[in-house]
Amino acid sequence: MVCILYTPGHNLYTDTLILYGIARLLAWSGKVSGEVERVGERYVVKVDADNCHPVSQLPESIRLALRLLQEEQQQVFLGDEGTFYSDLYRLARGSKVGESILNNLRIRVAAKILSNDANILEKYVSPGHKKLQGEFRGRKKGLVTLVLPLGPLYGKFYTWSLKPRRLTEKPYVVCPYCYFLSVLGFHYGSYTYQKDGESKVVTLSPHHASLEDVLALSQSFEAASIWMPAILRYRNSLTGPGLSLYVLSLGETLLSSSSHFEVLYGEFSVDNNTFRVVDVGRLPGVLLTSIAIIKYHMASWPRLIDFIARRDPGLLHRIALTLSFEVGNEYALYGILREILSLLNDDKSQEARYLAKQLDRLAEGLAMVWESGG
Repeated sequence: MVCILYTPGHNLYTDTLILYGIARLLAWSGKVSGEVERVGERYVVKVDADNCHPVSQLPESIRLALRLLQEEQQQVFLGDEGTFYSDLYRLARGSKVGESILNNLRIRVAAKILSNDANILEKYVSPGHKKLQGEFRGRKKGLVTLVLPLGPLYGKFYTWSLKPRRLTEKPYVVCPYCYFLSVLGFHYGSYTYQKDGESKVVTLSPHHASLEDVLALSQSFEAASIWMPAILRYRNSLTGPGLSLYVLSLGETLLSSSSHFEVLYGEFSVDNNTFRVVDVGRLPGVLLTSIAIIKYHMASWPRLIDFIARRDPGLLHRIALTLSFEVGNEYALYGILREILSLLNDDKSQEARYLAKQLDRLAEGLAMVWESGG
């Protein structure tokens, strides 16, 4: 039997996080076989199950984290890299958003999840979840404001009220289940990066994929979040597209021929105790295909990308855009190759000389990229 679940349809970014949260919840509950399809700005998840009343099961580590949060034992979990919401807090640390993340979880979410954890998935068997829960712009008892890292298209929003004539704050509110699943997805389905007051998030949105592929990507992001921050700490500040290229190049190549993914990224900054949106963008799945082709021809591609990140992050940004939008333009691809060669020739280090010798393989990879997209 196939059980169908629907993400609520808040927006593509938030629904992608919720999708990864649902996927993790399904995996913890022993259900890993199924399909995922994107329809507009929401996802339809078809799960192979015994019945259409899916029972979810939270691991004890998650339940413990929520109980500690209720008891306000912040010193226990904020230093724990493995805690599922610690990276979300760190992303907004130094701003009021960082405090509101914990307050929302403690006051409005934790008790609801702990008392109904077996019924979370059942809340998403109807495509009308958003309407049934009354999720909208405004304020409503029992709903939670969707903070910026979870919903960068929302945040603070003011509307003009005629009676009386004044600006009225209209935050976007969601149910505790959507909030909790988006927090899970943020931790298990995205890569986050913080440096010099800037925060960035990268995730992948599937157009059509198996549930197994979505879970594999989730595990890949989880692994990258453990080892990659130590490397990026000593790199120059990267743009959203540049970080996307970096993460996807240095991480595992997990693409299957039957799956198609799109890159989503968000850029934020902490300024005067306020968490602000700098940029939210999308890169087509051809970027992942291009990276996979180049890595096949040039094994040292990850090393080259890391070298460029240290020397010229602006070039990393241009490479990302070229491999996303101009793969059919041989002159654009050749221009990128020339820029990389110039950067390596200007650097007299042994590493630069080694990488310069590998550029014929890069040229082969770019030629294959052009053939596939031209």
